This record gives sequence, C-alpha cells and structure tokens, in this order.
Amino acid sequence: MYRLRIIAMVLLTLLLSGCDNQKNLYEINEFRWQGRMYYVPRIYEKMAWADTDRDQSIYLQVMYPHFSPLSQSPQKYWDEGTKYHYIIRILVSDKDPKIPFETAIRTGMKSYEATELVGEEYGLWHYTQPEGKNQDSYDYWIEKNSDELISYITCSEILSERSVPQCRYFIPNEKVYYIVSFDKRLLPHWSSIKKNTEEIYTSFASPEAALEFLNSRLEISNE
Repeated sequence: MYRLRIIAMVLLTLLLSGCDNQKNLYEINEFRWQGRMYYVPRIYEKMAWADTDRDQSIYLQVMYPHFSPLSQSPQKYWDEGTKYHYIIRILVSDKDPKIPFETAIRTGMKSYEATELVGEEYGLWHYTQPEGKNQDSYDYWIEKNSDELISYITCSEILSERSVPQCRYFIPNEKVYYIVSFDKRLLPHWSSIKKNTEEIYTSFASPEAALEFLNSRLEISNE
C-alpha cells in the first residue's frame, strides 16, 4: 500500500509539472517600446540569445516555414545536423529617420563593391562584385517596385567546403527595421519569410492576437 501511495504521488507530481509547462507556454511578456505596448509569448524567449526586454530592440528565434517556436536549443539542432538551417532569427530595431532607406542600400552596395547586376533571381535583383574585385564580399538581392527599392538581402558566399553561407534580410516598417537572419538555402523563400515576419510582429499588438498567432503556428507545425 505504501509503495502504491508513492507511485501515485510521483504520477501526480509529473501531471502537475506538465500543467505548469503548458501554462508557461502561454505566458505573455508585456512591455512598452516606441510609445506602444507589446505582448510577446514567453515561449519565443526560451532559447538562448532570444530577448524582448531591451530598450531598442526585440530579438526572437523561430522555425521555418511556419514561424513556430523552437522545440529545443539551437545547439541541439546543430548537433543533430537536421533542421538547423530552418532556424530564423528576427531582430526588430529602431529605424533611424535621418538615413533614407535607399541611401542605406546604395551605401552598403558601394562598400561591398556589389555593383554588377547578375540578373533577376527569385523575383529579386541580384548584384555581385565585378571581376577583379573582392569576391569574398556580400552579394545583394534587392526587391523593387518599378524604381522604388522596397527591401534588400545580403548573403555571404561559399568560401570553402565547410562554409555555411548566411543571409540578412532588411525590411523597413514605418518605425522599425526587421532584420531577419537565415541560412542561404532559404533565400528562394524570401517572400514567405517577409510575410511571416510582418505577421508575427503585428500579432504582438495584443495578448489575444499574440496567442492566436502562436496557436495557429503550433497547430500547423504539429500536423
């Protein structure tokens, strides 16, 4: 009888622990930034380096394609060698109103000598370094609407067999920049990445919207 009581207590403890974990899944980190309130589910903060408490930025990590939270640490994905390249890192930072977006793009292209047009790729305009220039620099992929520059992506190159080229996607909003980092293998999916980045940021406007977005992505990723 005593042994049965011990087993029952252990099972109850495990059950309650599971309830607490489920509850923590839906905890909201509430804070003010840029004169507005943000409501970010804490599950996005569970992994190393994620941070939504800074004064000038929000940093999250999600999994492509559904922008669901990571189910384990990035290091474990890396050790397993399977889905590490699906990890997307999103930095939302202040936008400097003194520097026009087009000026920032052209200054960067000049700095990296990415002045030669390769052509259109994935619906973006690809620029690289002319022959004779430093080929180790970043290439540029630019989203255009007629002559308007809308957003741009910089990607590193394959320099050796061990290279893992990475991209940084700069998307301007009214008050912020989305700076989205991802594996270059995801470059063809830039449009989906942009759409989901804007949707997850928009969902942080209220607790209800944040949890609705989170639940929808968890449901899709579990199918």
